[in-house]
Amino acid sequence: PITDGVLTWGVKASWRGYAGEPQLSGGVTQPDPWDADAGSYGGPFEFPVTSGSYDADTGTTHLQADGTIRWQKYHGSTQTPPAGWTGGTDLFVLDVAISDPEVTISADGAFVTAEVVSRNFGTWQLVDHGRIRLVDLQVAGRTPILDAGTTTWKQLTASLTESAAHGAFSDSYDAGQIVDPVTVTYVGAGGVPVV
Repeated sequence: PITDGVLTWGVKASWRGYAGEPQLSGGVTQPDPWDADAGSYGGPFEFPVTSGSYDADTGTTHLQADGTIRWQKYHGSTQTPPAGWTGGTDLFVLDVAISDPEVTISADGAFVTAEVVSRNFGTWQLVDHGRIRLVDLQVAGRTPILDAGTTTWKQLTASLTESAAHGAFSDSYDAGQIVDPVTVTYVGAGGVPVV
């Protein structure tokens, strides 16, 4: 069992700059919220790992983190509603919330899932996507750092899935888009998945 750790992920640097300052809740933090050099909201975000497990026989790691990041921008009162919209304008056209990410590293794949609610830019409908696979992680050829009872998978390359590109981010990106790398550190044993 794993009960303590941190999932570090900035989502995507250009997205943070575009979407602006997010609302953070549920324990997630952003230690460096403003990047003065870039003139944009910095990152990455740190989600507390609250539970998980490591199976030494298969090399499978599963981590559950807490916290919600929500971006809201472009109030509906300043925008032209889409054709057929009757829901009023007291809303934010850009409205994306990512909650409670989970990391899986196993022989069947390595990825991050999360609960996602987002507004479709074209229709203004707010959609609860449920728990979706946000990014795939590249762990081939990588090994975790084991140090004094702590395991760290550092700067894993992450790419957006189809669900994230065309659901969570409302067609803002293509599937396969490389986003910010993912780092997970937790108290406990770790290892490479047995393929």
